[in-house]
Amino acid sequence: MKRMSLICVIIILALTSCELSSKDPAAGKDIHLVSVALDYADTDMNSLKGTVNDQDAMTRQLAFLSSAEGTAFHSTSFCARDGRWYVRRLSQTPEGMDSSDIEYISPSAMKGCILNHLEKLVQTAGEEDIIIFYYAGHGAESLSDTDSTLNGALVVGDITFPSIGTWQDVGSNLSSLITIAELVGALSRISAPKFVILDSCYSGSLMPEGQNVTKEGEILESVSALFREKDDGNNRFYLLSSSRDDEMSYEDDSMGMYHGFFSVSLLQSLGYRFYDDGVEGTGYPDRPAVTCSSLYEDIKSDGLWEYQNPQINPYHVDLVLFSLPTTSRF
Repeated sequence: MKRMSLICVIIILALTSCELSSKDPAAGKDIHLVSVALDYADTDMNSLKGTVNDQDAMTRQLAFLSSAEGTAFHSTSFCARDGRWYVRRLSQTPEGMDSSDIEYISPSAMKGCILNHLEKLVQTAGEEDIIIFYYAGHGAESLSDTDSTLNGALVVGDITFPSIGTWQDVGSNLSSLITIAELVGALSRISAPKFVILDSCYSGSLMPEGQNVTKEGEILESVSALFREKDDGNNRFYLLSSSRDDEMSYEDDSMGMYHGFFSVSLLQSLGYRFYDDGVEGTGYPDRPAVTCSSLYEDIKSDGLWEYQNPQINPYHVDLVLFSLPTTSRF
C-alpha cells in the first residue's frame, strides 16, 4: 500500500511538472488591468494604510512587464485615497505611455462604475487579451449562520454595522458591496482569460465550493484536478486569493511603507523590488515566463503560511501572463 501511494505521487508530480500552458500570448494580445483599492478614510470602516500603495505598485510593475514584453497595457484603477474617490485610466503602447486621465466620483457611484467597466470589456477585450482583476481592501464576512452569500464580498463603499448579526440585512450596505457571485458573473461574460486576485479578508470565498486548498491538501487537489472535465482553466478563470474563506489578511510597514503581506509576496514574484527605507521600484522577475502557477509557487514558499493561507483554483492549462525576451535580461 505504501509503495502504491509513492508510485501515485511520482506519477502526479511528473504530470504536474509538465509545461502544460497556454500558447505564447505576446503576439496579438493586450493586458487589461482592472484594480480596486480603498483606504476607507472618512468612512465608518476602519482605515487601511497599504491598499493604495499596493495598487500603485501593481500598476507600475505590470506596466513595466508589458513594456518589456512589447505588449499594450491598459489600466483602470478605482481608488479611494484620503477621502477622494476617483477612477484613473492609462493606456501604454509597447513604446511607452499613450494617455492618462483621472475622473473624480462619489463614494456611492463606485460599485456601479466598477461593474459598468467590466461590462464594457465584454465588447472591447479580444479573446487573446488577458484581464487581470486586482482588489486590495476589506472583505466582508456574513454573520448569518444560514446565508453565506456575502462572505468575501468586496467592500467598495461605506457600510454600517447597526448590530451584530444584522448588518448584512441593511439595504444601504448592499450598494457598497460587490459579492463574489456578482464579480464572477460580470467577469464571466468577457471572452478573454481572467486572472482574479483578491488581497482581502475571507478572500478564499472566491474559490469554487470545496476548493480551498490547504498546504497539506495540495496533492489531493492535484489528483482531483486530473479527473475533472477539461476546460481552458475553469472557463478561462484563474483565481488567486490572499487567504482562506475563514481567514483575515494583514498589512504592515515592514517594507518601509505600508503594504499587504500577500501583495508584497506577489509583487516580488512579479519582479518588483523593495529596498531600504521605503524605496521600491520595478524590476525583472527571476524567470522569463510569468505564469499563474509560478506566482503561486513563489507565494506559497514565501513563509506567508504563518499568517494566512493563499489559495489558487485547480486548472488544467496554466496561463502565461508574460513571456519576456531572454536576450535583454536572462
